[in-house]
Amino acid sequence: MPLSRLRIRLSIAFALAFAAGLAVLHVALFLLLRRDADRQLTRRLQQSAGEVAQEMTREFGEAPAAGLRAAARETLREWPSTPDAFVIYDSAGSRLATLGRPADLAAAPLGWHSGDVPVVDHDGGGNDVRLAVDRPAEGARPAFRVLAIGGREATEQRIETLGWWLVTGVPLVILLSLVGGYLLARFALRPIGALGETVARLDPADLGERLPLHDPPDELDRLARQFNGLLDRLEQAQLRNRRFVQRAAHQLKTPLTVVLGEADLSLGESDDVFNRAQGMRRVRTAAHQMRRRVDELLLLAEAQAGEQAPLDDLVELDGLALECADLMRGRAAQTNHVLTLGEVEPITVRGSARLLREALMELIENACRHATSMPDIRVSVCAEGEAAWLAVAGGGFPVAAAKLEAAPADENSHLGLTIVRWIAAQHGGRLEYQHVGGVNIFALSLSLTPTSTDPGRWPHPAGFEVRPGGPSFRAG
Repeated sequence: MPLSRLRIRLSIAFALAFAAGLAVLHVALFLLLRRDADRQLTRRLQQSAGEVAQEMTREFGEAPAAGLRAAARETLREWPSTPDAFVIYDSAGSRLATLGRPADLAAAPLGWHSGDVPVVDHDGGGNDVRLAVDRPAEGARPAFRVLAIGGREATEQRIETLGWWLVTGVPLVILLSLVGGYLLARFALRPIGALGETVARLDPADLGERLPLHDPPDELDRLARQFNGLLDRLEQAQLRNRRFVQRAAHQLKTPLTVVLGEADLSLGESDDVFNRAQGMRRVRTAAHQMRRRVDELLLLAEAQAGEQAPLDDLVELDGLALECADLMRGRAAQTNHVLTLGEVEPITVRGSARLLREALMELIENACRHATSMPDIRVSVCAEGEAAWLAVAGGGFPVAAAKLEAAPADENSHLGLTIVRWIAAQHGGRLEYQHVGGVNIFALSLSLTPTSTDPGRWPHPAGFEVRPGGPSFRAG
C-alpha cells in the first residue's frame, strides 16, 4: 500500500507539535530537578552542621576546662568519615578545628563573621562546593559556629546524566510520534475515506443519494453538506436537461411527422406538379414550425439556466408591433383569422429587441391557435403612467389557471406563455391576462424609465373595449 502524502503531512505536523511541547516540558523538568537537587544538598549540609554542633556542645559539657578548641578537635576526630568537610569557628570567627579534604577546606573562609550569608556556592579551581553554616541560638553557651562544606560534583553529574537522557530521548520520541501520528491519521481520515466511497457509488444517472451528516456537525459534515448542495444543483440541472429533451422531442414530433409524410407523398406515385408544389408548401410550413419550436426551446433553456439577457437596445414598440404583425399575418390567415393593428402609440423602451420581438410573436401565435369566437386578432401599444403595454387580444374561451402558471404543468404544455413570462421578468415587467366580454387579452408590461422597477398597473378601466369590428386595447 503506497504511503499517503496527506497522512505524512499530518504525522509530521503532529510530531513537530509533540516535539515542541516535549522540549518545553524537558526544559521545565530539568530546571525543576536541578533546583530540587540544590535544595536537598543545602538541607543535608545544614543537617550535618547541626549534628556536629550538638556533638560539639556535648563534648564541651563533659570537659569545659579543656576549652572550646579541645572540644572542637575531639568532636571532629570522633566524627565518622563522610564526603563532607567541616570547619568550627569560635565567637570571634577564628578557626578552632577542621575535617575534610584540603580542596574542600580551601573553599572555606579563614574567618567567619556574623554578617556572612548562611549558604553560599564557591567555585575555586574546578572545585565547585556549597557552604552551609549552622547558626547557634542567641545567648547559647559556648558561642561557636559550624560550617559544613559539600561538593556539588555528584549533584551536577546526576543533573547532566538526566539532561543527556532527555536530549537523546527526543529523537526517539519524535520517531515514535511520526509512526504513531501516521497511524492516528489513518483513523482520523477514515470518515473521509467513507465519504469517498459514497461519492464513488453515486450513479450519474441517479443523483438521489446524499452523503450522511451527523449532529453536532464537524468539518467533515460541513464538507458533506456543501457536496450535498452540489448534488442538489446537479440533480436539478439533470432534471432540467431531461425535461428539455422531452419537450424538444414532443414539440418537434408533429412537424417532423408532417415533413416525412409529405416527403413520402411527393416521392410516391403522384407525378402531378401541382400536388408536389402543395406538398412542398406544407413541408415549408412544418419546417417553419420546427424552427419556431427550436427557438422556443432555446429561450426556455436560457430561462431555466438563469441567464441574464443584455438589455442595451432602444426598442420602438410601435415599429415592433408593425413588424410582428407583418411577419405573422400569413400565419393568422392559415388559422382563418385577420391580424390587425389596434391603438398603437409611439413608445420607446430600453431592452432586448430580439426578446421583445419573440414575446410579441409568441402572444400572436397563441392567439392564432386559440382564438375562436371572433375572426379579429388585434395588436395594441399604449402607455399608462411609467409603464408601456404590448397587448394582443383575440376572442375565445377563458384560459385555465393551470396554463397561466410560471411553468408548464406537464411536458405537453405549450411553452409560449412560459417564455413570454421569462422575457417580461428579464425586462423588470410582467405578463397580465384578462378575459373581458368573450375576449382574451394578454398584455406585456414594461417600464418606461430605466430607474423604475415598477412595471405599472393594469390600465383602468379594464383597458379594453369590444367593438363590432373586434377587440381593441386602449388606455384610460
